[in-house]
Amino acid sequence: MGSDSSAKAAAGVTKAPGWRCKIAYGINLHKLLCAPITYLFMLKYSRFSAAAWTYLALHGSYGYLWIVKDQTFPDRNFHVPSSFGEMSAAFVVVSALYWPIPWIMMHHGKDVPPWCQALAIGVFSTGMFLMVGADCQKYYTLKLAPGKLITTGFFKYIRSPNYLGELMVYGALSMLTYTAWGWIPFVTLALRFSADARKKDRSMSRYEEFAEWKASSYLILPPVY
Repeated sequence: MGSDSSAKAAAGVTKAPGWRCKIAYGINLHKLLCAPITYLFMLKYSRFSAAAWTYLALHGSYGYLWIVKDQTFPDRNFHVPSSFGEMSAAFVVVSALYWPIPWIMMHHGKDVPPWCQALAIGVFSTGMFLMVGADCQKYYTLKLAPGKLITTGFFKYIRSPNYLGELMVYGALSMLTYTAWGWIPFVTLALRFSADARKKDRSMSRYEEFAEWKASSYLILPPVY
């Protein structure tokens, strides 16, 4: 028993009674704090326009819905035991990538025209539908049929619909900044998701039906990519 504990300690896995570190906890803490952090930026720069409140509503609700999604149909990759350092790094990395968006918006204080706000809300809503719907389908399909290649529903024409959904969410938030600087985090996310989607394709290529599915679908963005 002592050797087992030593091995876990050497691997950097921190375990408390009934609780152990997971990447999901670092990510969820970030999501939980999105609304308070955005509001602090609003207070700091005295930005209380309709666009600022719209941004707070969208980014804040996204964070809370993410936590609900994680509690209802979690991504198993985020729930494997990890070290405290890995969990903390997850929080720092996602915060460093996404919190500059509300900072840029409130700091620059651009006047966002109503048409842009309306477009952002539409893109955000569609993105949330894609991301949550695809993750839900994936979770329950694999729960009932482990190892199955999912080629129907949200995945029929898009092989990574959850990535497209999240890109639309952050594209909408970047849109509300109404400045080129606000798109830097989005471009970073798009490059990462593109690499991750290609990696998933290589992994799924082991299935016999993959070639036929690939020929009739797009990686992330129909009909471009």
